[in-house]
Amino acid sequence: MKKLWEYFTTYLYLPRLKDGEVLIQAIQDGIQQLTWAEHFAYAERYDEEQKRYVGLKAGQLTSVILDDHSVIIKPQVAKKQLEKETEKPIPGKEPGEEEPGEREPYEEKPEKPAKPRRFHGSVKLDATRLGRDAGNIGEEVVQHLSALVGAEVEVTLEISAKIPDGAPDHVIRTVTENCNTLRFATYGFEED
Repeated sequence: MKKLWEYFTTYLYLPRLKDGEVLIQAIQDGIQQLTWAEHFAYAERYDEEQKRYVGLKAGQLTSVILDDHSVIIKPQVAKKQLEKETEKPIPGKEPGEEEPGEREPYEEKPEKPAKPRRFHGSVKLDATRLGRDAGNIGEEVVQHLSALVGAEVEVTLEISAKIPDGAPDHVIRTVTENCNTLRFATYGFEED
C-alpha cells in the first residue's frame, strides 16, 4: 500500500490525489463491494513462511492501513486462498478420502452453460459532447472488459460527416493532415 501511495505521488501520469485518505477510502469502498472479484482484495500482510495473506478481506467492510506491510491482491489470488480456507478437513481423515458407505449415488451433473467469449457494441456519439460521451463509454464499458484477464479489447472510432455546401479547401487540408498524423487506417473526402 505504501508503495502504491508513492507511485501516486511520484508519477505525473497517474491521477492526483489530495492525500492518503483518498486512497484509503477508495480501497475500502472497493473491498466492500459485492463485485470485489472484478477489482481487488486487501490483506494486512503476506506471510512468507506459510505462503498466505494474513487478514485477507474481500466483499466486506474493513479498515485499511497505509503501511509497508498491507497489500492489494489480485482477485484470482484472493479467491484461491479464500476457497482453501473454507475447506474444513474432518479430523482423522485425509482430504479426498471417503468413509465406507459415504459415497453418494452417481448423478449426471448438467454441463455448465458456455460463457460468452466475445462482446461487440456500437453507439452513436454526440459530436458536440464527444469527450464526455467517449469518457463515459471508456469508464462504464471498456474499463470492465479490459480488466478481464487475457481480454483483447479493440475500440474503433468511425466518423461520417455530410457537408451540404461542400468542404472548404482549408478544412480538407487540415483534416487530411491530422488524419495522416493520427495514423487513421482509412480516411478521405468524396464528392457524393
